[in-house]
Amino acid sequence: MRVLSPPASPLVGRKAETEQALGALRRTRLLTLTGPPGVGKSRLALFLAWRVLPSHPGGAIWVDVSKVPPPDLGSKEPKHSILVLDNCEHAVVDCANFAAHLVHTWPNVTVLVTSRQALGLVAEQTLSLPPLSLPDDDSPAAVKISDAVQLFCERAVVVQPEFSIDVHAPEVVAICRRLDGIPLAIELAAARLDVLSPGQILDRLHDEELDFLVG
Repeated sequence: MRVLSPPASPLVGRKAETEQALGALRRTRLLTLTGPPGVGKSRLALFLAWRVLPSHPGGAIWVDVSKVPPPDLGSKEPKHSILVLDNCEHAVVDCANFAAHLVHTWPNVTVLVTSRQALGLVAEQTLSLPPLSLPDDDSPAAVKISDAVQLFCERAVVVQPEFSIDVHAPEVVAICRRLDGIPLAIELAAARLDVLSPGQILDRLHDEELDFLVG
């Protein structure tokens, strides 16, 4: 359990999902972001927590359930605060019981959950995150408005400042499509530009060598 830290980098894409989530948080005190591994649930949760923090003077607490169980608040009354329970698929039943207790007992607490599956509570609203958008076609306009491509480029210039999408568009589009628009996989692929060219990354992906992304 830790006090929330500010996002380390801007959120790429997710405009529609952000608006949906913020709207949901105005109506509910328990929102669960669901989706497959690597789709960006934790990143969006962090961004959302910071967006609503001004209306929660008690602050924000982040709990990674994959590392520690849901916290026991005991007799401490949570002030007007937001609690993020991250990676709840590791303990769905415990997280569901804890979230239900908070929502029922403490009217000033908002609970934001990330999980591969919903908690299954009556008070819960859910938002399923899709992969980032891919280009509809290979035209320059379609390529540049793709959220997946934008994320790759943003991470690429960190390790290769001279990187230009105008030079590498075909390879980058193919990489993003091969990775199905999954943000974490795209970030890992872009990070490999420190030792590989976009074409070499693509070749390895075509050869099903996905393990090299974390090598």
